[in-house]
Amino acid sequence: MMNTNETDNLLEVSLDLQSVENMDGVYTCIKDVDSRFVFCNENFAKLVGSSVSEIVGTIDDRADHVQDDEAVRKSEIPLLNHRELIELPDGSQQPILTQKGLWRCTTDKSEILGTTVNFSLQKTKEAWIKDLGLKMVDRVGYFGIDNTHEADKDSTYSLNFILIDNLPKLKLHKLAMDEQWFFHEGSALQIYIFDLVKKTATVKTLGKNIAKDEKLQVVVPKNTWFGAEVVSKDFNLSSCSLAPAFYEGCSTSLPADSNERKAFLDDLKHTFPEYLDVIDELS
Repeated sequence: MMNTNETDNLLEVSLDLQSVENMDGVYTCIKDVDSRFVFCNENFAKLVGSSVSEIVGTIDDRADHVQDDEAVRKSEIPLLNHRELIELPDGSQQPILTQKGLWRCTTDKSEILGTTVNFSLQKTKEAWIKDLGLKMVDRVGYFGIDNTHEADKDSTYSLNFILIDNLPKLKLHKLAMDEQWFFHEGSALQIYIFDLVKKTATVKTLGKNIAKDEKLQVVVPKNTWFGAEVVSKDFNLSSCSLAPAFYEGCSTSLPADSNERKAFLDDLKHTFPEYLDVIDELS
């Protein structure tokens, strides 16, 4: 295990840091194998409300970030275009797009000294809500109409934006027509679909990581009960399209009467016992 002086010495001989200290729009840090910061640029320090001298030599205590660092070192494969969150001094969560690489010894390339981290800031949830004019809708999330084409009944469609941040999650409901979902921004969204006629439950993940079986577009069949939640503390911004267009009465929510509601949910849980917790969360 290297101490701070040893890592300082390694930095002096291994890295030319002048070129990365003040890169516009880029935030950089380097951590050793113990997740101790051995370098960060001014951008990084200012973002987290600190200074370079206060950060260097301290150990990163953010579990998610440390876990990713360890995975990169163990696999020896860089983690590229990785979306994550960083907490700002005011307690808010700033989305970032991260590139994590390997810091190798210059004299022995097989020796991994730590991880290099470069990231850029991504558009926040609040900025998307403002720019798209989204409004909070109970049991749905942030909702906004993008475009509705008025024509005859058979050709009309509706298209809307929906931003979900699990505050609230998208609660269980069903529609009289298929709904198409299209991923735009943020983290993956898990959509739980319960078909009481076919007695089947399906989980579809809407996101851009195709390698993890996420889908850029998902279809929810008509007359199935479904709800959704973001898989992380991040948000998900998607579009939803209906044809024919959304109309009064095409969406059915859970029963308002407490007894009817309980009876329905009990039946749903009896049919899909492996989803008890999910049904509770989405009801």
